[in-house]
Parts: sequence; structure tokens; C-alpha cells
Amino acid sequence: MGGVIFETIVPKVRCLATHANPRTGERDLEVMPTLVRAFRQQQPTFAIGMLSAGGGDIRLGDAVAVPRLD
Repeated sequence: MGGVIFETIVPKVRCLATHANPRTGERDLEVMPTLVRAFRQQQPTFAIGMLSAGGGDIRLGDAVAVPRLD
């Protein structure tokens, strides 16, 4: 991102809070099975934990590149 290189640490997995009605707290929607089907993941993630592998500046508009691992 920009001139900064990051190491990916761990995916952030969604929790069952996504099933809960915000007003009642009752789990009334099964969101996880829908996400598993839609994104073909065993555990749906919403982010990736990363650490800078060095240092540098990131500025608005900088390019972001994700290397392919295959």
C-alpha cells in the first residue's frame, strides 16, 4: 500500500453477533450460512490483521497491490 509492505497475520472471522436483532439481542437471522455459501469460505472473514514489515508513508490515493499466492 503506497510504499509500505505488510505481513498478513490472521484473518478476522465473523462472529454470531451478525445473527442478532440489534433491538432485542435475539438471534433471528442465520447470516453465517449465507456468507459461507456466498463467499465459499469455511469461516467468513471481514478483515485481515496486518503488520507493517518496515515503515513508510501511506497517502490517500496510493495504489494497493495484493500479490498472488498461486
